[in-house]
Formats: sequence, structure tokens, C-alpha cells
Amino acid sequence: MRQSVFGLYVLVFGCYYVENSAQGQCPAYSPNFVVKQGFRLYGHVINWLYAENEVLCRLKCNMVEKCLTFNYEAATKICELNDANHTLHINDLRQTQGFVYVDLKKQKKSDAAPTTPSVIGQESPIRSYLGYCVQPKSGDCNPIESTGGHALILKSADKDCSAEYMKFILDSEGIIHHKCSGKIVCPEDNRPWYDKELLLVDECPKEVSRHKRLPSKSLQNINNRFCVHPRDGYPKDNKHLVYYIQCNANRLILDFIKLPSVQ
Repeated sequence: MRQSVFGLYVLVFGCYYVENSAQGQCPAYSPNFVVKQGFRLYGHVINWLYAENEVLCRLKCNMVEKCLTFNYEAATKICELNDANHTLHINDLRQTQGFVYVDLKKQKKSDAAPTTPSVIGQESPIRSYLGYCVQPKSGDCNPIESTGGHALILKSADKDCSAEYMKFILDSEGIIHHKCSGKIVCPEDNRPWYDKELLLVDECPKEVSRHKRLPSKSLQNINNRFCVHPRDGYPKDNKHLVYYIQCNANRLILDFIKLPSVQ
């Protein structure tokens, strides 16, 4: 009884806090949220905590902006907050005894209407030699590090590379921003070196994240003058972008097609 009263107190206090802050109303659940008993979403946990019951786990997810769904196990009181849902990752939703999976149907930033980016710079898709487009491996505006979806790859698409997740912003310092996710193009391990991949991350040291467009339309890291290559040398579908020393070959073209050519 004492635990139940305490749980109710936490819920009421939490609702009061959310309701009277900039976070929004409590609980802000869509009327069509999805509950799947005996299921668990794997590979997308952003926070792991204890919750006395499922209601408190829901409240926590509602208060965390990046949380879209959660897994809850009543026996252990484990509450797992996810930044993805089963609609886009159906293969990651698996039967797991004792768990319940809940999709709150919260709107992701990437699902909202496009807004003016806070980054000031020149916007353009990037098209490779032979016409492939640069995009995150996830193929959306929510590239996730834990699944490898934050790696940049080449992909067949329309000639204008018009998908929203194919748009980048090159700022005045040479830092490349992925427009719809707000992430920065950064070398793997913060080191633009042989075969290190280009990744989309939240933060990256400025000294390794700055790039320069060359007249040959190659893309060069300013830190050590390594250029961006398709892995194994030639552009093909699903090839990862990596660094190597050579520049200025046709096969290394990465053209910011909406920007003027560099002289």
C-alpha cells in the first residue's frame, strides 16, 4: 500500500511539473497509441531506469523529448526508453516474455514540417561521380549511432537527390551539417585517416570536422588534406564514404550540386 501511494504521489507531482513547464501537458499521449504485450523493441534504447509501474515508465518517456516508445518489464521494474518505433524498425520488435512495448505516437522532429535551419550556410545535396547521392545509411532524418545508421553512404536516387535526408548545409567554416537531423559530418574516431568513415554525430571537434571543396569537386578534410573516397575506390550503391590521401580524380567527385563551382 505504501509503495502504491508513493507511486501515485510521484505520478501526480510529475504531471504537475510537466503541465506547469514548457514541456507541454501531461500525459500527452495520442489516443491511438499502441500497446503490444509480450513484445520488446531491441537496439534503440537511449535510457534505462527503474519504474514502479508501467504508468510511471510512460510518464518518463513523455517527459524525454527523444523518447518515442518504451519497453517495460513488470517483474524487474525495468523501463527502457527508445528513440525509435516499430513502424520503421519492424524487424527489431520481437516477442519477449514479460515485457510490454508501448508506442506513444509522439511526433518526431523529422516528421514535422520543415523549418528554417539554425545553421547559417549554403544548402545542397551532394552527388557523386556516376550520379549517386550522399545520405545517412538509415535513409531518414533520424540516423542512430547504435545501429550504424549514422554512417554516410552513396545511394541511387533521382538526379537531383531531392529527398529531405539528402540535404546538407556547408557553413562558412567548412563544417558540413545534415539539414534535417542537425548532426555534423565527422570522421570516425575524430581522425580523418586511411579508411576512417564519415559519420553523422551531435558533436565533433572543429579541427577535424572542417572540409574544403576543391576545383576538381573532390572534398578534402582541412586538418590533414585527406580526401573523401567511396570505399574500395569507385562509387556504387551502398558504398560507405571514407578518407584516403588521393584527391582530384573523377571517381572522387562529390558535387554540391546547388552551389557554384569552386575556381
